[in-house]
Amino acid sequence: MADRLGTGVDVRRLLAGEGGVGSLEAHYQPLVELASGRVVGAEALVRWRHPERGLVLPDAFLGAVSAGGLDARLDEAVLREVAADLARWRGQGLEPVPVSVNLSRGSLVDPDLADRVVAVLEHHGIPSGLLHVEVTEHQELPDDDVVAGNLEALVAAGVDVHLDDYGTGYTSMDYLQRFPVAVLKLDRAVTTTVDGGRRPVVAGITAMASTLGLDVLAEGVETVAQRDALLALGIRYGQGWLFGRPEPAADHVRRVLGGGARATGALEVPAPRETPTASPQRA
Repeated sequence: MADRLGTGVDVRRLLAGEGGVGSLEAHYQPLVELASGRVVGAEALVRWRHPERGLVLPDAFLGAVSAGGLDARLDEAVLREVAADLARWRGQGLEPVPVSVNLSRGSLVDPDLADRVVAVLEHHGIPSGLLHVEVTEHQELPDDDVVAGNLEALVAAGVDVHLDDYGTGYTSMDYLQRFPVAVLKLDRAVTTTVDGGRRPVVAGITAMASTLGLDVLAEGVETVAQRDALLALGIRYGQGWLFGRPEPAADHVRRVLGGGARATGALEVPAPRETPTASPQRA
């Protein structure tokens, strides 16, 4: 109990910009084209660099963030960190891949969300196409015009919307009807069983997405067998430990944006057994 209370106090101080409690960091996990290993984007995942506890993973502090009603403030802090990283990389002459940032319910119900996101991009001189936003399927969002209006305004400004954790919640079809989604991100619970009993489920989701003109990206790809099974079902993109764990900005630059594998446009992963015949419409 004392540890949870201490975490809550430190989190509040952190998001208020006070010193002595460390800083937030965005770590980046690559999103890849499954057939080639080509990096097409990255997801920004927040970490807390604490002066005493070291690198704190989100499971250890997101509960305190939510309990304190600080979700929207955390979202904005991560957005600003990502925008600053993108601006710095562009200033160094690098070509960043688009970065996906998660938005909580607290942010999505704010009528000023879209304006604030666009303002951050403009402040840092970031093209809107370099930012994607993710809405998780597990969030219960109000059925009013605010959330849809925010997402539609972001899409109009050039920011893509991804529906995260797809395939395990109860809001799947509802959110597809209400929101301007471009990409479905299959939950890792679905991906990890794709070469087993849930293969027909994934095939059905892929067929539905194709009909709607949406891409599918599979989260939690950990093995070559999973990657090959996803390719056989026509899924073009993936994310997971097979391609890389979330890594600090400096490592992301070295491995993805700088020399080495990036020189050939692809990460070093085993080639597929055969070339898939199906391909979604969007890159």
